[in-house]
Amino acid sequence: MLAAAPAATALFSLPDHADDLETPSPYFSDRPLVGNIPGVTPVRQSMEPGIADALADGGIADITTIGRKTGQPRRIEIYFHHFDGAFYLTGRPGFKRDWQANIEANQEFTLHLKRRVTADIPVSGEPEPDREERSRILFRALTESWGSDPDTARADLDRWVESSPFIRFRQVGPLPTDQA
Repeated sequence: MLAAAPAATALFSLPDHADDLETPSPYFSDRPLVGNIPGVTPVRQSMEPGIADALADGGIADITTIGRKTGQPRRIEIYFHHFDGAFYLTGRPGFKRDWQANIEANQEFTLHLKRRVTADIPVSGEPEPDREERSRILFRALTESWGSDPDTARADLDRWVESSPFIRFRQVGPLPTDQA
């Protein structure tokens, strides 16, 4: 269970363009849209180097999405990738994933770093519509993140592109300091 932020923690503030934000979150009427997952500790304004390194390396983390049918938080373990300054979630091909459907229904979710550092990062994701971009990123995930042989990855790439879950995400709001 996540602990509440201590009273002395500097919480994030709304950006200057706060009046331009879309409809307020239905989950927290008294908090801004950024970082709107119930039970997630608010983030601080600066980022420790350990968090930046963990994000840059990618790897295993948890995500909390909001269930598209229930409206309840759903937390799962997942592998995320970082290539060329962008972040991605993907998985093995073959069947649809609830986490992807939840993100498609509500783009705001939380990435929970849990290996070298512990941090809850508010993010926003969406499917990548460009097939060539999915192909490029999935090839890199297969060969660079998961160590697949490049020839084997190329031979199976069409199946991965057609039926793998795939979300590009970005950080929204300020990044946290190390929480561990």
